[in-house]
Amino acid sequence: MKRISLLLTFAITILMVVSCTNQKPYTIEDSGKSITLSNDSEFDVQLITNASTGYQWQVLPFDSDVIKQVGEPEYAPKDDRIGSSTVVTYKFKAIGDGSTKLVMEYRRPWEADKAASKVFEMSVAVGTMGRLEEL
Repeated sequence: MKRISLLLTFAITILMVVSCTNQKPYTIEDSGKSITLSNDSEFDVQLITNASTGYQWQVLPFDSDVIKQVGEPEYAPKDDRIGSSTVVTYKFKAIGDGSTKLVMEYRRPWEADKAASKVFEMSVAVGTMGRLEEL
């Protein structure tokens, strides 16, 4: 009986690890959603950009006691055509209990007085057992 319990615990642990590592990145279609994470969980945000237009995604300030950006954004061409769009991946990690809004704006840096062309926004709760605080 003890052996079955141990095997079952091991199998559940493996499934949890596999499901966390195979998490699909969040995209512009996920904007407006709320997510709940456990501490040390990682998640990616993948957005489309086109450098030849001058637009770029800017990450706005968020509660750095709750999540942190991991490394620099990674760029990958969407296809092999000159001037085509690029997929940019931002990596984040949950580091402390609480909640924050992750907001990213697609804009030209020199046009700070104009509204962003696109906005990605997500409410992130960490370690709150599924209860999202009002943000």
